[in-house]
Amino acid sequence: MKQTGLIDRILEALGLDSKLAKNKCTPAEATPLTRDEDGAGPQGSYSYASVVGMMLYLAGHTRPDIAYAVNCCARYMFNPRLSHENALKRIGRYLKATRDKGLILNPSGDLKIDAYPDADFAGLYGHEKNNDPACAKSRTGFVITVADCPM
Repeated sequence: MKQTGLIDRILEALGLDSKLAKNKCTPAEATPLTRDEDGAGPQGSYSYASVVGMMLYLAGHTRPDIAYAVNCCARYMFNPRLSHENALKRIGRYLKATRDKGLILNPSGDLKIDAYPDADFAGLYGHEKNNDPACAKSRTGFVITVADCPM
């Protein structure tokens, strides 16, 4: 399953639909995306919230590989800075490079249910202001499979 039409709409909204836009191999930087209160304001001519919404839909249905990066951008949807726009464009460049990728669902004959949890305790601690309680938030995630297919 893949959603190339939605990816094309995202690339067009971000202005990355030309052949001059460079591709990226990963959807996010190695360093966490922080609040960046003192950073430059947004400069994009697109709706940050609209693009994040399209990416959230894409991540939740056929592209779980971008879920973490998109959720980091979604945290700043109501007050984005230039650094957040750059992170959003990085995801767009990654999607451009992997436009034809998607989920391959090949169910097994065994009707078994498996669950895989993950957690990150205080993921931004030390990267933002120590007196800001938002920097010590923990995150959890999980994948549940039925017959070896993610649900």
